[in-house]
Amino acid sequence: MNRIVIICCIISLSACSKFGQKSTYTIDGNLSAKDSSVIYLKSYQTVEPTLDSAFIVNGKFTFEGKLSAAAQFFLYTKKNEETNQRLSFVLENEHYTINGSEDSIASAMVVGGKEQSYYVALRTSLKPIEIQFKELQKAYYQAADQKDTASMTAIDAKWELQGKIFDSLNNAFIKNNPAAFASLLAIDELAGGIIDPAVIGPLLESVNPKLLESPLGKNLSDKLLKAKKTAVGQHFIDFNAKDINKQDFQLSKVKSKYILLDFWASWCGPCRAENPFVVKAYEMYHPKGLAIVSVSLDDNETDWKAAVAKDHLNWIHVSSLKGFDEPAAKLYGISAIPQNFLIDSAGTIVAKDLRGDALSIALANCLK
Repeated sequence: MNRIVIICCIISLSACSKFGQKSTYTIDGNLSAKDSSVIYLKSYQTVEPTLDSAFIVNGKFTFEGKLSAAAQFFLYTKKNEETNQRLSFVLENEHYTINGSEDSIASAMVVGGKEQSYYVALRTSLKPIEIQFKELQKAYYQAADQKDTASMTAIDAKWELQGKIFDSLNNAFIKNNPAAFASLLAIDELAGGIIDPAVIGPLLESVNPKLLESPLGKNLSDKLLKAKKTAVGQHFIDFNAKDINKQDFQLSKVKSKYILLDFWASWCGPCRAENPFVVKAYEMYHPKGLAIVSVSLDDNETDWKAAVAKDHLNWIHVSSLKGFDEPAAKLYGISAIPQNFLIDSAGTIVAKDLRGDALSIALANCLK
């Protein structure tokens, strides 16, 4: 009897080793591409940013590695970088196969991993809305180039409607799949660069706590904490910087009835499209007590100063020329621009993310 028990245990252990959860991932790819091309595997959602590469030989490539948690990865070649194409998928410690063509890598077929199947379901549900977003964005930029503010306002309304549908689809997915890593990606989509703690807080609380231990989960929790510190009703966060003339600047030393703290950059299309609205508001309400402090996330001084002059931004400008590593931007949790905060004379944040005519409307109520 003992020999039978031992044999059964050996068989059981062997089965667990062969069919249980893998401790590493493997990717076997087939891609129609030029022989000896280099293909890259990249993620920002691992403990340390990951970048791996492999040669494509006879249309085949292989990656192997180990992850502490599931993460979103991107696959692309140098040619794909030039055309802004890449394949997005969720990778975990499982075996994957990828089949496709270099010229259409974004639509390559990915098979493997339960988390990837959830991700495919999420992206499929969102795809029609994302197509609408791209069309509206193109139309908005065209209207902005022509300074057609009426069309820009109309497009904003359409964008808002599609945005509500987009949000409802993400929320439904999260509710139905609280343990899926794709739900964390959906929360990241909903959070965007401007987190609303009242919305994102409950969503993070609704998912499996283990998801929050992943690098993406920790990142979202950190963003939520910063968003709470800069929410409407909170006191502004003071900072020091150098202004456009390289003079010392401190936010708390600006004395005015209201201060608009504006984060932008010369290279940011949506920021430049917003500038006419900000100029209009400044010209109307500066005599009544409005000051504007613009923090640039530029890294090129010439481009920054040229944009300030071209857009007629005749107010206070500061920057360390460090891009998104701008110290003031980090204090305010800025990960997307444009973004702004309206601060009253008591130092309280009374409004934020005022876009288009919403800025003038808010100032009309404040500076009667």
